[in-house]
Amino acid sequence: MQRCIIFYYLNFQTLLICLANDTILSLPPYTVTAYRYDDIPENIPSNITIINSNDIEKMGALTVVEVLEKEAGIHFRSLSGNASLSEIGMRGFGSNSGLRTLVIVDGQKLNRLDIGNFDWLQIPVSNIEKIEVLHGTQSVLYGNHAVGGVIKISTRIPDSNKGSISSILGSYGLNNLKLNYSGVQKKLRYDFSYNNNKIEGYRDRTGYKSKSATINFSYSLSDQLNLRVGTSYLDNFYELPGALPIIPGQALDRKSSLNTGLTAIEDNTDIKKNINLLLDFQINEQNRFEVVSAFSRRNFLWNIGNDHSQNIMDNIIFSPKYIFQNERSKIIFGIDENLDTLDLDRYNFEDLLGVAAIERNSIGSYIHVSHSMQEDWKISGGLRLEKSKIETRNFENTQPATPGSGILVENFNENKSDDGIAMNLGLVYNVSKNVRIWSRLDRLYRYAAADELASYQGGFLAVPFNQSLDPETGYSLEFGTEFKSNDSKINININLYATYLEGEIDFISGVTINGQQNLNINLPETRQLGVEFSTSYQTNFWSYHINYSGVQSIFIDGPFKGNDRFLVPNHKLNTQLEIIPWEKWLLRLEYIFTSEQFQGNDYNNTLGKLESYELVNLLVRYSPMKNLSLFASIDNIFAEEYSTVKVVDSIYPEPERTGRLGVTVNF
Repeated sequence: MQRCIIFYYLNFQTLLICLANDTILSLPPYTVTAYRYDDIPENIPSNITIINSNDIEKMGALTVVEVLEKEAGIHFRSLSGNASLSEIGMRGFGSNSGLRTLVIVDGQKLNRLDIGNFDWLQIPVSNIEKIEVLHGTQSVLYGNHAVGGVIKISTRIPDSNKGSISSILGSYGLNNLKLNYSGVQKKLRYDFSYNNNKIEGYRDRTGYKSKSATINFSYSLSDQLNLRVGTSYLDNFYELPGALPIIPGQALDRKSSLNTGLTAIEDNTDIKKNINLLLDFQINEQNRFEVVSAFSRRNFLWNIGNDHSQNIMDNIIFSPKYIFQNERSKIIFGIDENLDTLDLDRYNFEDLLGVAAIERNSIGSYIHVSHSMQEDWKISGGLRLEKSKIETRNFENTQPATPGSGILVENFNENKSDDGIAMNLGLVYNVSKNVRIWSRLDRLYRYAAADELASYQGGFLAVPFNQSLDPETGYSLEFGTEFKSNDSKINININLYATYLEGEIDFISGVTINGQQNLNINLPETRQLGVEFSTSYQTNFWSYHINYSGVQSIFIDGPFKGNDRFLVPNHKLNTQLEIIPWEKWLLRLEYIFTSEQFQGNDYNNTLGKLESYELVNLLVRYSPMKNLSLFASIDNIFAEEYSTVKVVDSIYPEPERTGRLGVTVNF
């Protein structure tokens, strides 16, 4: 992985300096993508990890989940043993942690209206130019969900006519095919990618089949005006195996499925269509106007035994912003409008069990200002004000257990409005050309997801619509420092943070808080204290990279005061060693350690913990010629038996030893 500095000239040519190998690349003139932190990383008071397309290509990754876990040391949980619906966990958040990390692709937010995790397979790694991981709260610039961090993904803007085809075969029936072609025709640039990915799975009923295609067009309407349009399509079918109960004295068949027999078979089909637009107008050298607009539709079909449902979710965003920048100051003013709708129909055979219609409309405005007080000091701050309104309506069958009987009656017809307020203050001091220190203070918020508020999927909550459920709010304080050597071969980053969350939302079951049970509620105050450390070193023949994160996430008030939050590993360590033993060869050795953690729903910290685990991975890559690359890899070399999730003494086993063989041909 490289740490890069990006410079923008007044004529909007881009110079990318990759510090890890002292390479300087001059890219063709083009406007930068929707990127609210479009600044030199050294001037930003935040811990930022940059992963470029070269990092992704050489590691032979199939999914963004693999890239983020191995390159940025981020923790993920999975209920299926594959990456499809893996839940991301940043900054010490456990249960429903995916709701507290925002994921953005080319300016478009991907987080869903409901509590579910979005499908990571909708982001083909072959189409990615760069991933920026913004660790920590970013609520002022990005709003809802940006509590633990932001994952910003930029897709390719081609600079020449080129293409590639790659194939990967592996354990448990893995078969992956990727096609890419991009070109330039005068003022028009285009990029096409196709992915076909399938696997039978380590456990019974953990397979998936995924097909996706993306097309992006970029056109320079004039020297000042650029337009980018992208469209994508995803068709994903996947199975869910269920959790395996741990019964004392009985052997556990790790490859078995809880979902066996006709009445327990569970699978899902997820079809997503998307179109996005980016308009960038450079008014003059100091003033720029940018608009991001997008529409996506997700058609989710769910089956379990005789029950099935269709869930259609639409999302429309409109985000204009104005940017002023001179040699010392930068001002960003923007508006974010987001409309989410959800329509759900539930059936038993042909009998309608229930219907629901949900709509959330949020609109927010923000301003962010940064100013260089002196040559070595930079101060920044911002404010976001946002309003959100959710409208819900649900009808349920009066006799759901009797096929052909009953009628639909209204269960609830409710609406709720909430305010979101975020503030930020940051300071950067460049001690020397090698060392910088920074600090920041943020006020944050997150709205409740649709199914945290409302019970519209069969009556799981004690209250059909919880009007008393408030948004999460809190504060985050960070201090960080970064060192890089004169030759840029050594990089060291240390970051300390404390996050105080008031009213964290979680589902209460098996315990009672303030007389409430079987309901999503605002928990007593919680706190995350953490440290993030990374270091890297690179020569012409070998390199290493280390990521470590340590966190203590506890209740600091209420009946569970002093107890740990569950599903949060206190320690996560990721190390990489790359060696070039001979010309055209690359060896990559990885070690990943995840510490033990309290299992899900263990508010009292009395149940058995989810055990720690260690993974060792090896990859060998051989490039006999410029346009051909081959690799072989083994993940979990020592066949560690582990799980990333444990709830009520039941686990979701992950694959043991897995192998892959891959080939890429460029043309």
